[in-house]
Amino acid sequence: MRKLLIYALIAASLMMAGTASITAYGAVSVHIIPEKAAAENESFRRRLNQFIFFQGYSMAEEEITEETETDLPEDEILLMVLEQVNQEREKAGVGCLTWNESLAQAATARTLEIETVFSHTRPDGSEFSTVYAEKNISFLKAGENIAYGQKTVKEVMEDWMNSEGHKANILNSQFTSIGIGHHVGQNGIHYWTQLFLG
Repeated sequence: MRKLLIYALIAASLMMAGTASITAYGAVSVHIIPEKAAAENESFRRRLNQFIFFQGYSMAEEEITEETETDLPEDEILLMVLEQVNQEREKAGVGCLTWNESLAQAATARTLEIETVFSHTRPDGSEFSTVYAEKNISFLKAGENIAYGQKTVKEVMEDWMNSEGHKANILNSQFTSIGIGHHVGQNGIHYWTQLFLG
């Protein structure tokens, strides 16, 4: 039987005055005073454009099974998640998210951390949003979805979309970009992270 766990916490909003208020159960979203958000990584954008447009097909149109997905390059797995996120946003009438390479690096760091401590709190006891500062990312609003046990993009996206808090992050119109992390631990368990930026 497939093991899975979607971690839901009380979401916190850190307002301009520095006070915090509880907003909802589910995946975490945070508000903080902005500086300009990190720019998209151009090389990844070029790869994304080449993959989707120049090759003339979308990965969502391919029949991807658990067996075939494990053979895909990591970049393609992350692109599949991005594509499915934007498909859900389009269905909801929300603008698509753009890829942010710095945010992807932060998401990768968080994916490695949740193998050790599966929580929106980092192993050092700080909140997940502190990883943004480590990657020099400033933000108005930040959010995180995490999951483990799902072996395919389809499985993890179905679980996130069936969870009110995680779905809210995916469809949040205030978010404009995303970074995604995926890691297979030594035990063979898949770990997933989405970090959102607004």
